Amino acid sequence: MSRLKTYGGDFFQAKLHSPKKKAGVTGQVKDYGNGSYLATFLLPWPGEAQVNVRLIHSIEAIAVLKDKRDKYPEKVYFNGYFKSLSVSEVTECNLKVSGKDICEYKDAATGEIWQCVRPKTLPCDSWRYHSAGGNRKVTNSFESALLSG
Repeated sequence: MSRLKTYGGDFFQAKLHSPKKKAGVTGQVKDYGNGSYLATFLLPWPGEAQVNVRLIHSIEAIAVLKDKRDKYPEKVYFNGYFKSLSVSEVTECNLKVSGKDICEYKDAATGEIWQCVRPKTLPCDSWRYHSAGGNRKVTNSFESALLSG
């Protein structure tokens, strides 16, 4: 037997659309804080419309997301490529890298200051570019299940 929630905080997405008119608008979702929500829409056309409301994240999943964001700011990482003549090295890079032995450079496209772990044999000025590295798994199986819906 399922129990109704008596608290709010969930994140919903509400949409009103007309397949005939190929039109749609997003709605506003009001959280009453007691497990009840109200979706309101601007009705920009006459005639029939369909409402879709989707739970994006429960309050429990949101708590996991906030916790992981705060505890693991480097869960997404990048690779920095350093090259000098015939020697190449790849190190981890990010906007902020933990540790003292780092190289800093300014991304020409965005103007952002990036940091990379200093290569073992090459100088910092041998940096050439960076690319996506990957994502670290920072959730346990229960948290992963909450986030997968």
